[in-house]
Amino acid sequence: MFWTFLLATTFAASFVKLGATAAMVGVLSLALKCAVLAIAVLTFALLGRTSAKACPRG
Repeated sequence: MFWTFLLATTFAASFVKLGATAAMVGVLSLALKCAVLAIAVLTFALLGRTSAKACPRG
């Protein structure tokens, strides 16, 4: 009975750790997507500024 309890406890701890790891991967994935989006927006804004200075309107 002791070994069964020990095995069940080990499996439970492993599943909790796996769930925490999956949640952390999800959070880090979302943070990476946000960072890529911010870099893309800033790049387009910078390119827009430099192209506006290169060929002024009017």
